[in-house]
Amino acid sequence: MKVRSNELMALQHRCEIMEAGHLYSAQRLVGELGRGLGLDETLLRKLDSLAAQCAALLLVDQGRGELLVRSLSDVAAFQGRRYGVELLVIRSGAYAADVPDLTQPLSGHADELDIWCQPGQGIALRAVIWSLPGRTDEAPIPSMPYGVISLPIRGEVVSGDAWSFHVGDLDVTVLVADGLGHGPLANRAATEAATVLLENADEPLDRIVHLAHGALRETVGAAIGVARVPVSTGASSGRATFVGVGNVSASACTEQSHKHLASHDGVVGHSMRRVQEFEVDCPGNSLFVMHSDGLSARWDLSRYAGLAVRHPALTAAVLYRDFARSRDDVTVFVYRVGRRSTDSVCAVGATIS
Repeated sequence: MKVRSNELMALQHRCEIMEAGHLYSAQRLVGELGRGLGLDETLLRKLDSLAAQCAALLLVDQGRGELLVRSLSDVAAFQGRRYGVELLVIRSGAYAADVPDLTQPLSGHADELDIWCQPGQGIALRAVIWSLPGRTDEAPIPSMPYGVISLPIRGEVVSGDAWSFHVGDLDVTVLVADGLGHGPLANRAATEAATVLLENADEPLDRIVHLAHGALRETVGAAIGVARVPVSTGASSGRATFVGVGNVSASACTEQSHKHLASHDGVVGHSMRRVQEFEVDCPGNSLFVMHSDGLSARWDLSRYAGLAVRHPALTAAVLYRDFARSRDDVTVFVYRVGRRSTDSVCAVGATIS
């Protein structure tokens, strides 16, 4: 199978924006990340302005919120790999200002920009600056639309959760791991599990879990979920498969349904009694959601009008905002199944990152 992308989680940074002084801290963090990726001075200036505008959006009408920042990589870029910085603006509650007027200046700086907002339900915004333009040839590689939130419990530097994904010609394989406890020991277990996927992505899902079980024997162990989701399907076809051990959840969401897939009890690396594969329908434009137990399972996307058709990162952001448990690491991974080009439906696009 041809590999388009093979990625291990990149560290995500959280900036809480509650007063004007926090804007400068956010700009400094974003600038350091951009320089670390080798962005030139022109792009760094754009990034600085974008970070300031995103952070200021959180303070409008005496509001507050979070700015999440992470690096991106894209193997489908024109002339090879490119790098970028993703900024997620996450805000709760009502606002009096006109959101389109507030966000219009951002379009002059961001290479990608998407926003979701509803009266009384706050704002989620995604903006990206890339080091290079996207593919410009006649046959661009189809995009891989996904979004992710992965953050440590407050007070910890490293997360006890980890994720990785592998993109082939026909499907995407995703792993989410939740190491037991918090901090460095949990991080080691989760990261080793995520690495197992990258080294064995073409194996059957149950085989990947068994390999992780062997690799984690000298660690604290982890809960693990592994899913294989079609890159694209027809409007009414396509199946996703999932294997879970421990408290990692997976769901397939369409406009009509929300189907949860079962995960068996156990700790990968220590006490794994049963490994079983489950299947679910996953037609074009459906969302496949995986998360650690740092997110409550009581979420319902039907509560958020229009969210499911925006970039999947916005879905991950809103679920994190409203359902994250304050005393745990949290990872939320959202992937949108594409529709084949013969289908006459326009889906929101994204880039492999």
